[in-house]
Amino acid sequence: MHALLPEPIAEELKSSLATAGVDWHLETTTQSINHNDNGSYEITLTNGDKLNADVVISAVGLRSNTELASAAGLTVNRGIVTDDTLQTSQPHIYALGDCAEVSGHNLLYIAPIMAAAKALAKTLAGSLTSVSYPAMPVAVKTPSYPLITAPPAQDAIGEWQFEIAESGFGIKGLFVADNNDLLGFVLSGDTVSEKQALTKQLPEIL
Repeated sequence: MHALLPEPIAEELKSSLATAGVDWHLETTTQSINHNDNGSYEITLTNGDKLNADVVISAVGLRSNTELASAAGLTVNRGIVTDDTLQTSQPHIYALGDCAEVSGHNLLYIAPIMAAAKALAKTLAGSLTSVSYPAMPVAVKTPSYPLITAPPAQDAIGEWQFEIAESGFGIKGLFVADNNDLLGFVLSGDTVSEKQALTKQLPEIL
C-alpha cells in the first residue's frame, strides 16, 4: 500500500481501522510464530513484543518470480521485461500477468492482465498487437474506509492536493502537474463517488 496511498490518506485508513478494532505494530517484523498448548499461536516480534492469536494470516504482497526467466537468459527487473507487444528479450518468448514488466509497468491487477491477454492472443494468431493500458483505478477492499486509487506514474512530476469530503468522511487527493493536468488520484470515504468523473481526466498508462 505504500506505493498507492499518500500519507494523509494512509493515516486516515490507519485511524479508521484502529477504530474498528485493529491494533497496529509498525516498524517491526515477525521474528517467530509458535504453537501454544491450547492451540493458539505466540508471535514474537523483532522489537521483543509478544502477541497471542487464534489465527495467523500472512499478507506480504506480491513479487514476481523471475528465477526461471533469469535462468533462461531473459532480461528481468521488477518482473520479466517485455516490450509493448509482451515479447521478452528473446524472440518468440512472451510474458504476461503478475510476472511481466510491460514497457516499464509492473501492474499486479486483473484489468491490465485482461488487456494484455487480449493483445497477446491477437499477436499469437498472426496480427502483431501492442497492449494498451487505459487509466485503471484500483478499488481497495476496506469496506469500513472505502478507497479508490489511481497512483501517478513513478516518474510523474507534480504535487498532491488534498480536500476533505463535505461530509467530513474521507479525503480526495489529486496529483496535479504544473500545467494543472491531473496525473493521478486517491479517493477515500464519501469522495469515492467522484471516481468516474476523475478517471476520464487521467492520461492512458500505456
